Amino acid sequence: MAAPIDAAWNNNILGDATLEATTHGSGTTATRTGLGTWEANRPFFDTDLGQWFYNSHASAPSSVTWTPMGSAIVTISSAPATPDVGVIYHHSSLPELLKFDVNKAWWSILNGGHKTFSTDLDIEDDFTSDNFVETGTKNQVNTGTGVLDWDFDNDSTNHKTVFDFTSLAADEIVMRFKFVTDNITFGGGTSGIGYIGAINTDNTVGANSATNSGIYIQTFAVAGPLFRILFKTQKTGSLATGTVEFTFADLSSGTYYIEIIAFSQTSGKCTIYSDAAYTTVVETSGIVALGDDWTDGTTRYFFVGIHDPNTSADVYNGTIDDLVIAKGSSNIIV
Repeated sequence: MAAPIDAAWNNNILGDATLEATTHGSGTTATRTGLGTWEANRPFFDTDLGQWFYNSHASAPSSVTWTPMGSAIVTISSAPATPDVGVIYHHSSLPELLKFDVNKAWWSILNGGHKTFSTDLDIEDDFTSDNFVETGTKNQVNTGTGVLDWDFDNDSTNHKTVFDFTSLAADEIVMRFKFVTDNITFGGGTSGIGYIGAINTDNTVGANSATNSGIYIQTFAVAGPLFRILFKTQKTGSLATGTVEFTFADLSSGTYYIEIIAFSQTSGKCTIYSDAAYTTVVETSGIVALGDDWTDGTTRYFFVGIHDPNTSADVYNGTIDDLVIAKGSSNIIV
């Protein structure tokens, strides 16, 4: 059966040439690129990339040049400043294909869902040096262990550490960090409460100040589920009374990877992952309408703080590591 393949099988002789002209190959990228011979124009489906290829080499089948079928794939190592709508991109550090749509969102062709990643990072901190400014002693960078130690056992004192962005796009930011709980014991009464996210006030201003505004998580030890996270925004006032968009509950103590995104002053997303690649979702808010206009235009700090009005009987401490922050919509891929 010669090309084009548009006839019935009746009275055709089954053989190697007939089968190779009417079947395709399939396998991983390593399998495909490891093939030394392949029939000319015979399709091969790359299961890693979710993309069809064919051998376009003039000396096929003894030589192989893999060419994508359909839309050409553009390999990138960082987010393009001006992505082309309709072009298929392959990010060199991600095992999937991405397409930029008319709504300025990246769509994962392979997994059929929006993805979040940024390689154009404004801040990347592994805490081997101290780039933070602290008030108090409970939340501090530990350069010896390469982590930021947090302790949310409240003692009615401000314990707040901040990284100064210097400037921040008024309504667009992505924050990612590894969150480890080392010790957690609910002591009854008032819970140990802490905050992590973006804020407008420096390290000298406590969580209960009426001047606070930002987008952040509130995490605390409680009876029942020992570990809970609230995704919150606050225009002005105590961080404890900010608008709660959703609740992560019934999470056991351990290691999580947290992502906080503000798409605008009125929409955002928080997701907890179980893996460092930020692929396995524990829980997510999805994109939600934020109840408050969370920034007053001066939000400029990444912060870790304690709920200073409280004195708690809890033991609640751990570490933050592998902090990455991207500012501006051109670096936000969702």
